[in-house]
Amino acid sequence: MGFFCCLSFLWDIIHINKHLSTPSETDGCQRIETRICALPDDLLLRILEYVPTEDAVATSILSKRWRYVWTMLPRLEFKDEGSESLGFFIEKSLQLHKAPKLDCLIVEIGPRCPADIDVGKWVENAVNRGLRKLDFDIFGTAKPTIFPKSLYTCDTLVVLTLSNKILVDVSSPASLPSLLYLNLLNVVYKDEDSLVRLLSSSPVLEGLMVSRHEDDNLNNFTVKVCSLDTLFYDGTRLKNEVEDDDDDDDDLNGSLVIDSPALTKLDLIGVWDYCLIENMPCLDVAYISTVPNPDDMFLRSLSSVIHLHLLFTKSMVACCNAIKFSQLIEFYFFPDNLVDWLMPLMFLLQNSPKLKSLTIENVSFPSSFPTNI
Repeated sequence: MGFFCCLSFLWDIIHINKHLSTPSETDGCQRIETRICALPDDLLLRILEYVPTEDAVATSILSKRWRYVWTMLPRLEFKDEGSESLGFFIEKSLQLHKAPKLDCLIVEIGPRCPADIDVGKWVENAVNRGLRKLDFDIFGTAKPTIFPKSLYTCDTLVVLTLSNKILVDVSSPASLPSLLYLNLLNVVYKDEDSLVRLLSSSPVLEGLMVSRHEDDNLNNFTVKVCSLDTLFYDGTRLKNEVEDDDDDDDDLNGSLVIDSPALTKLDLIGVWDYCLIENMPCLDVAYISTVPNPDDMFLRSLSSVIHLHLLFTKSMVACCNAIKFSQLIEFYFFPDNLVDWLMPLMFLLQNSPKLKSLTIENVSFPSSFPTNI
């Protein structure tokens, strides 16, 4: 609470009324401001960490004492609020920023930002200063933006989030030895090899969140990461319309392949193409929604789960009698409206000897995973 009190106190000083009524009040405020300025840089930086980056930069005009304090902040965040000058502001802020390490850079750029901004230069600047977290969102531009190769060889990066109009181009060998969490949200991929190189370059990756759209330039999406613990995959936007009663495989022209033996949590939404899940002996929790064309191998891969949320479709009916869920304790069953599900459910229950909790809801399936890992 102490830092929040200091922040509030500082904020009062920054926004102090310029039209004070008496000299004594003016003298008092000057004494308070002097005391604030006398605080050590470390404390002032801790206070500025709770202030939006734009306001932190604005403190540089308060006095000579404040001029360079913000330049040592370990975290910078720039959010687009419709200003055409945002690109210039980010450019100058990164040029003036003097901290030897930049732990976190968060950037959101909208359609009003000039097309000639050098985003790659910003990323290069951050990567060269020991960056640990990068969250970059570009939306509304004419074509996807390519990031510098140095991003994919950053040995300090722990969290990487790329969103929307970004082209994932990993054409040369990559190395991300510290990366734990990777979020790829509606980006575009140069090719399938770029995805493979990116994932294979992350030997300690624990969390992967993927959201795809129909123009992401991939047919086959392969997740082969030995260290992966949690996977969230949302392919809802890959297909705009799906007939409720269409369960043949004629339209399948792509695949989702998951080969991650350490995986314990899996969330699948909108898997329209062929899905192959293999080698997941540690899987404990699974949320399966809108997987219209699963086969018996798909359901068999879930046989070790302890907690299962399943949107039950017509193509799953034939598999129910043969698959045993020997570890299943908690089962949330969401049957499709067009499926005669009572008898298949009986088979599932008979094959689940440890089951303690059963919930049946004939409603749209809710994903229980957060929007970020």
